[in-house]
Amino acid sequence: MIDFSKWVLPAKYWNKLSNHPLLEWNHTHQGNTSEHIKSEANYKTISFIYQKPRFSKDPSEREIRLQFSFAQVLFDGYNYKNPTIAEIQSVIYFLQSEFGINPNDAVCIFIETGCNIIPPIQYTSIDSSLIAYDGNPFDSIKQPGNGIIGRESYVTQTGVKIYGKHLKYPELGLTELLRCENKTWKMGYIKTLEPITLANLTSKEVLNALKACLIENLNKVIFKENLDVLQLTKSQARLYNNWSNPKYIESLKRSRPQSYRNERSSFKKLMLKTGLWNDIINRVSEKWNQLAASTEIKTISDFTINDSRPQNQFLSDFTYIVGNTQNSWVKRCVITGIDISRQKRVSKYLREKTVQEFYQFDKFLYQELITKYGPKSERILTPKEEFVVICKNIRNKDSNPRKAIRERYFKYEGSLFPFSKDKAQYPRSK
Repeated sequence: MIDFSKWVLPAKYWNKLSNHPLLEWNHTHQGNTSEHIKSEANYKTISFIYQKPRFSKDPSEREIRLQFSFAQVLFDGYNYKNPTIAEIQSVIYFLQSEFGINPNDAVCIFIETGCNIIPPIQYTSIDSSLIAYDGNPFDSIKQPGNGIIGRESYVTQTGVKIYGKHLKYPELGLTELLRCENKTWKMGYIKTLEPITLANLTSKEVLNALKACLIENLNKVIFKENLDVLQLTKSQARLYNNWSNPKYIESLKRSRPQSYRNERSSFKKLMLKTGLWNDIINRVSEKWNQLAASTEIKTISDFTINDSRPQNQFLSDFTYIVGNTQNSWVKRCVITGIDISRQKRVSKYLREKTVQEFYQFDKFLYQELITKYGPKSERILTPKEEFVVICKNIRNKDSNPRKAIRERYFKYEGSLFPFSKDKAQYPRSK
């Protein structure tokens, strides 16, 4: 559903990311000066770019661009699989926990949406039937060593890319996979009330808007289906032949826009005789709905929380253990070991707001917290009340033993054999 994307982060993250042990930065300097024009770093398939904003007039202004493919992060650098909504959420949580990125701060500036489906007919027949997108002829997608793998067409910062995913990875021996994809640079095409961020990317509103934009652009594709010309009227045959020529379509739209719209409507009605392209669009829509409803994460192993710290094997591309020596620089909850670097500096435990973020963006981690530290009563609580109970039980996990030690210490303080502080944790035998 959602694959490659680009995000803008505020410059305040530079100090944190520039000193991150997993990132090795390459700097481009301004002439012979020490000023950095551009700095780049990669971790696996995730890229970070620190640079001046494109249209900024302030020479000192900087921003951080984050770009990656959700599928490539999840599936060892390949994107022939469709990531589910739950897997997308797991990548967002990884960026949050490993690099300290607040999902609300990452604003989307480019996004690719689409699905890999099994084509209803042979891919070569589909490829040869793609004529134009919104009046603009398709260009060939060429891959070195593999030749032409599909078609793409873009108009005013949006467009479609339709190609054979099996042709992109011939070494894997995949069965035929048709990729129908929408690319958007101008985020205004996606009808959402607020800018798209990593925080609301998986919300119902944004997912519906992304799907609507994808389906709308796929409906603008001119797809020539095989018809028997002898069975058509003269006007239908002329329309069919004219609209099989991309140059005719391009010229008609430029010179006579109204005639272009009328003829396009007539041509689409003519193509309904077979309905092949509509079938492809319906398959994309159904696949999207399946992925949006899925909660299965095949690439994440079991998550366990013990008394000291959680251990989580994140993603097939990353081996991530919370609280390990590699990540010891991150501030963590003293009980769960979960990253709390975005809380107040004096915080020692998980706070309600952090638990709320897990509730929104990481259902699996939240479920583990509920199981271990959630309410024990059968009374139904609101999510907000659950956050409070979880945080209280986490604090008690640390404060109750210390309270017991203090009580035993003061209880025997005036006795003939008083407890020392280092032995007060062991109760006196009866």
